Amino acid sequence: MKISLIIAAYNAENYIERCLHSLLPFSSSNEFEIILVNDGSKDSTADLIDNFLKLNKFENLTVINKQNGGLSSARNAGLEKVSGDYVLFLDSDDYILSDGLLKITPELQKDWDIVICPPKLKYEAFDNFKNFDDEYFSLKYKGLKKVSQIDLFSVPVVAWSKIYKTKFLKKLNLSFPEGLLYEDNYWYWLYMKNIDSVYFSDIPFYVYVRRNNSIMSNTFLKKEGHSIQRIEVLKRILDDCPQLTILERKRLLIDFLRAAEYDTPQKERFKLFYLMQEFLKRIPSNELNSYFLDVKNCNFIIERNGEGPACSLSLRKHFIKSLRRRIYNLISRNSIK
Repeated sequence: MKISLIIAAYNAENYIERCLHSLLPFSSSNEFEIILVNDGSKDSTADLIDNFLKLNKFENLTVINKQNGGLSSARNAGLEKVSGDYVLFLDSDDYILSDGLLKITPELQKDWDIVICPPKLKYEAFDNFKNFDDEYFSLKYKGLKKVSQIDLFSVPVVAWSKIYKTKFLKKLNLSFPEGLLYEDNYWYWLYMKNIDSVYFSDIPFYVYVRRNNSIMSNTFLKKEGHSIQRIEVLKRILDDCPQLTILERKRLLIDFLRAAEYDTPQKERFKLFYLMQEFLKRIPSNELNSYFLDVKNCNFIIERNGEGPACSLSLRKHFIKSLRRRIYNLISRNSIK
C-alpha cells in the first residue's frame, strides 16, 4: 500500500524548505511517493528545491517543472504521475505532521474510500498550534460513516487534510477545473457523490499556515471576477454531478447566494444576479419554472435600463436587493423537496 503525496508550489521561496523538511521522515519509505510540482515559480523556489535535495536524500521524490498554470494545473500534473493506492495534497506553504500521518497509514489497509482528518492551524506570526474550533473546519463525525448518513455540507470542502483512493480518481477521470478559483468545491462534490463511505479520523496530520497575505483573506475574496468564476464552478458541479439530490442542488444555490452576498464587489452584483436565472432552471419544480418567467421580465428591465444612464444607482441597488431576496426566499421554501 502506497500513498502519493502531491505538492503544488508557486513562488514558495519562503516556505518550500519547511514543507520539504516535514517530509524527511518519509524520504526512504516505499510506502510513500512524493510528487513536487513547481508551477513556473518566478522567485528562487526552483533553486531552493535543488539545494535541499542535494543536502537531503529522497529516494521517492519526483520534481516536475512546468509553466505556470495555477493551482489546479499543478495538482493535475501531479495526478498524472501518481502510482500510489491513495493520494493526498499538500500546499507548499503548509506542512505535514509526520507522526500523525504515520499513525493514519495503517488505517488505509482497511480500504477506506476516503479518510478525512482534522487540520491544525498555525499562525505565521506565532510558534504554537491552534486546533480548528470554528464551525467550518471542525469535524462533526467520527469513525466510519456511509455517505448517505452524512450532511455533506457540514464537511470542509478543502482538498487538503483528506486522503483519497486512487482507484476512484481514475474511474471518475477526476481532475481540478483549471483557470478557475473555488476548484476544491468541484473536486469535493464529484468525489464525495461517487463513493460509498467516509472514515473520519481524530488524528491531525496537516498543518494549515495562516499568513497575513493568505488567499483566504477578505482582500482576496472581494476582487472583481471572482464571483463570476464561482458561477462557472457551480455550473460545472451541477452539470457533471447528476448524483446530486434536488435538496443538495437547492442548498448549493443557497450557499452560493450567501457567499455571493459576502464576497462580490458592489459593481459586480448586478451582473451576478442577472446570471442566476441559469441556475433557477436546474431545479425541476413547477414553482421555479413559473417564477422563472418573472425573472425573465426582470432581465428585460436589466437589459432595457440596467446598463444605461436612465437607471440610477439607487434604483439598480434596489432592484438587486429585491431580486436576491425573491430568489433566496423561493429556493428556501419547504415546498421544494
